[in-house]
Amino acid sequence: MKKRFGIILKIICIGCLCIDPIHAQPDRKTTSEGIIDLIIRGDDMGSSHTANVACIESYRNGIMRSVELMVPGPWFPEAVRLLNENPGLDVGIHLVITSEWSNIKWRPLTCCPSLVDKDGYFFPMIWQRSDFPKGTALKDARWKIGEIENEFRAQIEMAKKYVPRISHINCHMGCENCSPEIAGLVMRLSEEYDLHIVPDELGYKNINLWDKNDTSAGQRIQSTLNSLKNLQPGRYYFVEHPGMRTPEMMAIWHKGYENVAADREGVTKVYTSPEVKELIRLRSINLLSYKDAAGHSEKVTSGKPVRQKQDGMQKNYSRYTDIFDLIRNEFTTLRVNGTSVYNTRINSFTLSSEVLYVLNDMIISDISIVSPAEVERVEFLDDYRASEYGMRGANGILKITLKTK
Repeated sequence: MKKRFGIILKIICIGCLCIDPIHAQPDRKTTSEGIIDLIIRGDDMGSSHTANVACIESYRNGIMRSVELMVPGPWFPEAVRLLNENPGLDVGIHLVITSEWSNIKWRPLTCCPSLVDKDGYFFPMIWQRSDFPKGTALKDARWKIGEIENEFRAQIEMAKKYVPRISHINCHMGCENCSPEIAGLVMRLSEEYDLHIVPDELGYKNINLWDKNDTSAGQRIQSTLNSLKNLQPGRYYFVEHPGMRTPEMMAIWHKGYENVAADREGVTKVYTSPEVKELIRLRSINLLSYKDAAGHSEKVTSGKPVRQKQDGMQKNYSRYTDIFDLIRNEFTTLRVNGTSVYNTRINSFTLSSEVLYVLNDMIISDISIVSPAEVERVEFLDDYRASEYGMRGANGILKITLKTK
């Protein structure tokens, strides 16, 4: 009996020693001076195998608490698997409408001719760079907001399908700053999908943990230690791109940023540095995710979120004369002929390209009876979401949702 009790006691003791103090923090720790909350975020998971491995390493053996997922990225499937194997890692959707690298590219999930170059890839940059050829910036393209919305929705739906715990969205390369119209769209989608978490709105200040002249991992670790030592009580967040110096990442670059692998390996080394982790523990700094930050902010405001969902964010379609007028003005990839709607991506403009009509999740044959004033939401699905209807949805699905009484 004593021997059995001793074995159980040893197991308990070993279990206690195996707990990582960084991942097993109390709800919120406080210094003698006050609370220090710090969000550490990593970007671009899904863009490469190396980025995926580095992001997971930065979480499992480091200080990163939130990661941003790029759905159009070529390594999205692997990212999904890794994220589902690490359910404690908070995940956001990094909305993508650019493809910046020279040796690796990605395309949109939807048909959006105004967002792609002559080869069908996203434009490399948001703003025109002087060291890039003319015509390589989204800002100067004749982009259509309807196509951006369709693409963003497809990316959100795809991410939520495979990683249901998605907590927030933001934009790759700051694409929302390209236009107030795009910024407004991102805001609307974040609230519609209940994915609106913006640290700045919750009182968090964006900080730099190291200087731009700190190029080596050693320099960055030392600067990070100095920054953390001097951090005053308050709320802060830091964003960078974990990576590793692998042959794959060494082949990823663009003009003006050729040292991607070395640069991003330095990020991973800071995020996983034993010295950095120990200082965070000694200073009782609270490492938080976006989701944690939103939860804490709701608690300190007596249960009321800092930013409430706004009413009336759905489009008002009542200005259209009929449902076909609505479709003509809202969808660039659809064409109306009489009382039928066709997908212009199908080569021939015939009955064979007519879309499938779905009203409140029911397949119907005639949409002329629908009044625009009764419509809450209308979508055209011609990506993976159409597959649930089998061959009937091969030409795409016009999905209409009516307002509830």
